[in-house]
Amino acid sequence: MGGTWAAREVAVANHRRGSWSRRDFLHGVAVGAVGVALPPLACGRPVPAPSSPTTTGLLGAQEAVALGRLADFVFPPDSSGPGGAGLGTVAYVEQLLGALDGPTPQVFRDGPYSGRAPFPDADGAATTNFPSDDFDGFLPPDRIQLAAWKLRLYGSNAVPGGGPNDAVPDVGPTVGMRDQLRQALDQVVAAAPGIAGLDDAAVAAVWAGLSSDQRSLVTELVMEAVFGAPEYGGNANLGGWAQSHFPGDQLPLGYSQFDQAMGGYVERSDLPLSQADPGPDPDPMDATTLQLLDALVAGTGGRKFY
Repeated sequence: MGGTWAAREVAVANHRRGSWSRRDFLHGVAVGAVGVALPPLACGRPVPAPSSPTTTGLLGAQEAVALGRLADFVFPPDSSGPGGAGLGTVAYVEQLLGALDGPTPQVFRDGPYSGRAPFPDADGAATTNFPSDDFDGFLPPDRIQLAAWKLRLYGSNAVPGGGPNDAVPDVGPTVGMRDQLRQALDQVVAAAPGIAGLDDAAVAAVWAGLSSDQRSLVTELVMEAVFGAPEYGGNANLGGWAQSHFPGDQLPLGYSQFDQAMGGYVERSDLPLSQADPGPDPDPMDATTLQLLDALVAGTGGRKFY
């Protein structure tokens, strides 16, 4: 939980076109163009249907609605699937914020298998035998991890002796993620009580009123929810992985298996490691994205091999 599915807003070149799509966004993720202050992704698109996110009480009802609308602003729904709200951003965030509230810290999921991939047979082929879902449980954090997560979620006041930077000039005490997010959402609710029904242009104005740190936090949380393992509350129905054409965790089958008859490891024909996947590109990059890649490669002194 809380892994860095970092915010990646697509290229400035795409931004200048004034019309962003999810495909643009995902291409930007692949390219690595970073600009956490840059949504909207689809200026002028229709207002999505207001979501009705469930809340466990860590976020108030209005805060949950505001977060859901911002999630759709950062990662908008389109014809290919739901946006950030539909993919479970609110559920993910609430699970993250409450990870240390119960008697058992719920930060790191157990393993090694989720039960989504089968065991291989002696020749490396997939069987119909699936492992149990080990991700259902949690691993206990050690004392350093626990202290770090308390600091991250609750801030300096939750750690005996305070945070490591409390006495550093111009840094000061750490503000926990809970307070950071609530401050941002309360600001959004105050500026736009009916944000669920606002179009992107209006939401863009609200978004611009947040600080860069607040925008970065919201964007990062949305990306974690969209693309993280579904056991953490997001990636509903594996929709985020489907959008990025990620096949999901593959163990115990893996990408290469030991073939007893051959006496060595063989690659899977459907997901090879040493060459491109077979079949057509499910989401080919457009000319603008390829142009951006060329510029990035040239700007870093590299050479193009594609």
